[in-house]
Amino acid sequence: MFGEVNQGKADQGLEEFEIFPWNKNLETGIQTIDNQHRQLVALINRLAAHVADKASELTLNEVFDHLAAYVNYHFQTEEQIWHSFIAGDPSFSAHQEVHNGFVEKVTAWRNNRSNLANHDEVIGDLLGFLTHWLAYHILDSDRRMAWVVHALQSGLDIEAAKKKADLEMSGAMKVLIDTVLAMYDSLSARTLDLLRERTERRRAEEALQASEDRWKFVLDGAGDGVWDWDIVNDEIFRSTQSSTILDFLNVGVDGESGKIHPDDIGRVRVALKDHLEGRSASFVNEHRVVHPNGLWSWVLTRGKVTARDASGLALRMIGTHSDVTERELAMIFFQNTNEGMVVVDQNERIIAINPAFQRLSGFGSEELLGHSMSDLWKEDSLGELPGVLSGRLAVSGAWSGEIWMARSNGESAPVYLELNTVSNPDGSPNYRICLVGDLSERKLRDQTIWRQTNFDALTDLPNRYMMIDRLTQHLTSSFLDTNHKVALLIFDLERLRDVNSVFGRKGGDGLIRQMVERLKSCLGNNGVLGRLGGGEFVIILSGISDLQQIDRCTEALLEQFESPFVINNENVFATGSIGITLAPDDGDDSETLFHNAEQAMYQAKNLGRNRHAYYAAFMQQGAQIRTRMANELRQALTTGQLAVHYQPIVDLHSRQIVKAEALLRWQHPVHGAISPATFIPIAEECGLIVEIGNWVFREAASKAAIWRQTVPNFQIGINKSPIQFKDECDQADADPHGWFTFLAELGIPGETVAIEITEGTLMGDQPKVLDRMLEMRRRGMSISLDDFGTGYSSLSYLQRFPIDFIKIDRSFVMHLTAGSSQFALCEAMIVMAHKLGIQVVAEGIETEEQNRLIADAGCDYGQGYLYSKAVDWETFSFLLSDGPLE
Repeated sequence: MFGEVNQGKADQGLEEFEIFPWNKNLETGIQTIDNQHRQLVALINRLAAHVADKASELTLNEVFDHLAAYVNYHFQTEEQIWHSFIAGDPSFSAHQEVHNGFVEKVTAWRNNRSNLANHDEVIGDLLGFLTHWLAYHILDSDRRMAWVVHALQSGLDIEAAKKKADLEMSGAMKVLIDTVLAMYDSLSARTLDLLRERTERRRAEEALQASEDRWKFVLDGAGDGVWDWDIVNDEIFRSTQSSTILDFLNVGVDGESGKIHPDDIGRVRVALKDHLEGRSASFVNEHRVVHPNGLWSWVLTRGKVTARDASGLALRMIGTHSDVTERELAMIFFQNTNEGMVVVDQNERIIAINPAFQRLSGFGSEELLGHSMSDLWKEDSLGELPGVLSGRLAVSGAWSGEIWMARSNGESAPVYLELNTVSNPDGSPNYRICLVGDLSERKLRDQTIWRQTNFDALTDLPNRYMMIDRLTQHLTSSFLDTNHKVALLIFDLERLRDVNSVFGRKGGDGLIRQMVERLKSCLGNNGVLGRLGGGEFVIILSGISDLQQIDRCTEALLEQFESPFVINNENVFATGSIGITLAPDDGDDSETLFHNAEQAMYQAKNLGRNRHAYYAAFMQQGAQIRTRMANELRQALTTGQLAVHYQPIVDLHSRQIVKAEALLRWQHPVHGAISPATFIPIAEECGLIVEIGNWVFREAASKAAIWRQTVPNFQIGINKSPIQFKDECDQADADPHGWFTFLAELGIPGETVAIEITEGTLMGDQPKVLDRMLEMRRRGMSISLDDFGTGYSSLSYLQRFPIDFIKIDRSFVMHLTAGSSQFALCEAMIVMAHKLGIQVVAEGIETEEQNRLIADAGCDYGQGYLYSKAVDWETFSFLLSDGPLE
């Protein structure tokens, strides 16, 4: 409830002293009681300090009430302690009576204090009573009770304990108590009187200081330093600590005051001498002063001789110092800033211009002073500005904005103009300050940024943002012309990645530039051409009245691919796909139309090379189906809907199954079997192909480990997507997916696996792809190039990459007959591969004749429905154990 005495707001600045000093003789040996005695002593000293400080009656009452409350709390604590030892003994009752008597006296004083005539005198008397009573209470009453308690704690009975306490409190102790009480009575009275005298003296000094401070405030209020020079006695009075003109003139370089700048001191001395000798009515001089810290300031000194003798000799001079540094700095800024500044009067006549404005406008001050500021503005850029400007200035006194300003050479420049009014005391305009900033460089920079934001850097064609804006403008116009439509074409230049891989980015950029020139020539003024990025372009055709116009344009665009492009002196053929959408038939906003055109472009790609396709609603449905299928494919991997089937690969000479290709199958619970041609591209798009590929590898390798027990050199072919290769190439780990580790765990060598890749894998980051392939070869795996003969430049890959097998595409085998061109091509591929040390697998063998012809051509292995379709692993195990296929 009660803690230590803390200093309150009323105690701040209070001088501390002890009217009741504490010493060791006051201790009873009972810690709780001694701690509370110290608190009581601190409260009495606090009350005495406020009495000496002549505190307000409210403050004194607050401090006394705190003291009285704590005394009551202390009495309750004491009585609980005494009661626990001597309850029922007359000495305990007597001690309670002493407490009650004190409480009654204090309570009576608190109840009657509002009727006291001299509150300060009475509370001083009360303070003496409290001091004497507390000293007696502690030294005599409480110490005696404490001795009783100590004796009881040592094992004595109550009567023996009381006798021992009487003995301890008699004789020398009694004399000590009386002496201390007398000393405390005298000390408290004298100390209180002394402190009152000190308080009165301190307050008088504070009042005198306050008077001086008010006087200095009046003198310093104007910001000037006032000085009064008694010339006869050479004495100087200063209102501030600032130096007088005499200090500046007389002090040396090492003096504590500042000194006048060497360039100014001569004229200061001349002006002062002229005034002292009566040759000027007053002394006024502006000069620079250097201070001990090395900084310079500008000072305006004014002075006047106020008394002279009969002969005219100056007797007294009064003056002021004003720091005009800010004014001078403002002038320096006006003259030296790079921003143009013009000052005009209330009639808009130019009264001052700074050098920066002269450089900006090309006009000299003599050509502009007295002329109207509005003469400088280009009339064709003003518009409604004059009316707006006058209205704004009348209301707020300020205006800012951009405007075109005439220059002396006849040209004009964009400037930022800021007008601010300096008013008279009555609020009327006195003059206006015009700040003028040159915006030429910023406008040029903004134009560059705008062009970079809206145009393609490589081709200088409008980019996606600009084409969206152009399309929006055409759509707005088309709504007003219901007889015509707007067509949006997205054109994709295919094989650009191949060109970049073979010829480098510079070669790819060259292909794009050539394509742009052909498209521009083809379109003429009949459309707007833009580039979306990469090999994608966009074309806007407006005023379309029938689809034949679009068909003719599309045919002309696709004809541009009939002739080769020239890159690094080599002929390169490319292809393109075009997606077309119409407004308002397919949509009436840019976002929808761009989306539709992209969908149509993807449909054109699916139709083959150099094709175009119009948007239809089913394309959007197809996109939604692909999105839903991607989500279901994720579930299929975890719910057992995916399975690996195996198609045999036979030795064409022994017709023994020696290999198999692992092929993924998806049995959907609702839609049934879903073709890999449908879901594999979706898995690649959504990134799930990496996780699925790892699962297929483990499934196939596990089965191969079993089959090698029957066919020791059995090899499983596992397809690997370019996306999987890219994922590995982006990681530093030599075995990022743990394939090599998994084979080791199965106890089978790397020769068990042949990784089947397509040409797309080899078109990526070739050095990294090569590193991955070499690592596979080092671990014993074989590399098989699938769909051979159908790619862009497959022959070159055989030389650059470690290929072990090529698989002749089924398109060469399905129409194979003796003497046919397909047979010649197959035979040539087989001979070439064997020359390079590469073995050959023929895909798509469905007849005995195809089997015989391809074997006669020297092919090593065959794969196709003639032997078996892809089957589950149980069926394949049966085929493998059944011996050579008949």
